[in-house]
Amino acid sequence: MNDQVKENLANTSGDEAKRVYEQWNGRFEEVANRFGQLTYTPYREMFTLFTRSQEQMHDAMKKSVSQQQKNREDLQPLFDDFTEQMKKTQNGFYDVSEKNHQLFANYYKA
Repeated sequence: MNDQVKENLANTSGDEAKRVYEQWNGRFEEVANRFGQLTYTPYREMFTLFTRSQEQMHDAMKKSVSQQQKNREDLQPLFDDFTEQMKKTQNGFYDVSEKNHQLFANYYKA
C-alpha cells in the first residue's frame, strides 16, 4: 500500500512530493518504533523482574521444605527414643503401683 501511495504522488505531484512523503513516512516509522520500544521496555523489565522473583520464591520454598524434611529425619530418632523412655517410665510406675496395691491388700488381709 505504501508503494502505491508513493507511485500516485510521483504521478500526480512529481518526484519531490514522493521524496518528502518518504522522508516523513520514515520519520513517522522511526517515532512509532521508538514509542513502541519506550512502552514495551518497562513492561518487559517488569515481567523479567516478576519472573526472577517467582524463581527465587520457588527456590526458597524448595530449600525450606528440604530443610524441614532434614530436620524431621534428624529429630525422628530422638522422638522415638523419648517415646520409648516414656513408655518404660509409665510401665515402671504401673508396676510399682500394682506392687503397692498388692502389698496394701495383703497387709489388710492378714
